Amino acid sequence: MAPSVEQNGQTASKATSSPLPDKQQETDRMIEKLGDVIKAIEAHPLFTPPKPQQTLFFMWDFVQRSRHMLQNLPSNKRKAEEQFDDVVGRCIYTKVLISDSNDMLAMMTGVDPKNAVDFCDDVRRGMDEVNKVTRP
Repeated sequence: MAPSVEQNGQTASKATSSPLPDKQQETDRMIEKLGDVIKAIEAHPLFTPPKPQQTLFFMWDFVQRSRHMLQNLPSNKRKAEEQFDDVVGRCIYTKVLISDSNDMLAMMTGVDPKNAVDFCDDVRRGMDEVNKVTRP
């Protein structure tokens, strides 16, 4: 499935040639599922602009960057494979951080562990879905 682009209110297919054709379906599914996680984070009650809770913002940015990396794989196959593998690792790490029970993420983002954010079930389930794509 090729990514789509909205033009004049209509969605058009954007033809791309993947540097990793054997992983194209996996890449597309990960991009889709990471988008779902981004939406779930944005729906969290503490993700309120203009100043969302900093742990949520950190994870939102981390997931956004992971998705962007998949959407912009280098044309060199070896470099694309390295970047793809890096994103898989980032997704595993994201799941570890949002499931954190020892307040490591709160400390990483400068939040008092007593005020650590509780990620909603939609975010946790979303990351489970992302990781199922690469590790069924």
